[in-house]
Amino acid sequence: MYFLDDEHQKRVDAQTAVIEERVVTAVKDAVSRLAPARLEWGVGRTTFAVNRRNNREAEVEKLRADGALKGPVDHDLPVLAVRSIAAGDAGTDGKLLAVAFGYACHATTLDGYAWSGDWPGFRAGRDRAGASRRDGPVLGRLRRRTRTRSPRRTRELVRDYGHQAASGVEAVLKDGMKPIGGGLSIAYSQIDLPFAELPTRGKAGGGRRREGAEGPLHGPPGEAAFGSVGP
Repeated sequence: MYFLDDEHQKRVDAQTAVIEERVVTAVKDAVSRLAPARLEWGVGRTTFAVNRRNNREAEVEKLRADGALKGPVDHDLPVLAVRSIAAGDAGTDGKLLAVAFGYACHATTLDGYAWSGDWPGFRAGRDRAGASRRDGPVLGRLRRRTRTRSPRRTRELVRDYGHQAASGVEAVLKDGMKPIGGGLSIAYSQIDLPFAELPTRGKAGGGRRREGAEGPLHGPPGEAAFGSVGP
């Protein structure tokens, strides 16, 4: 869908090569440091996610204060921890090596074009600030696209949401973890899924909106529809 000239394609290719090299290097580093470990899990809670389809952003603060937010929302904060197993050295046994967490919320608090990790980035930054206590990396997974954090737009709010997520994770790490037992099964497969023919620039830019329609633009009968769906 992106129409790139030769210069932009060169930039894409160069960045792709850098990413590939860094990913391969990270995998090699991880494999070289394989060691026995144990897994623990727990579920915390943080409440900044709001269902964007049922609550107007300008009204969220008042609705929250009134306890009147609408629509389904998932405030669970599942956490997975990896801890070391050091035979004969009680001082290092149980050291936190890595943390993964999930939260049903977009990382789109800011609406500008500056590079930003948004609220998960501030959560990871808080983790790095406490590296004396937690030396492992943090991985956040975002789920369910109808949830967003609200209100939005400011750096202060990004920092606040990141700290709320960090506090929820830290509470689980401190009080709520359960061991995971059993074996580990791994599966991998590939399917052949070729791309359809890309539209021409004329088709992509030639859509028209049907009278009274909201959402995507609709082109002539038989052609693909283009446009963007509202929030």
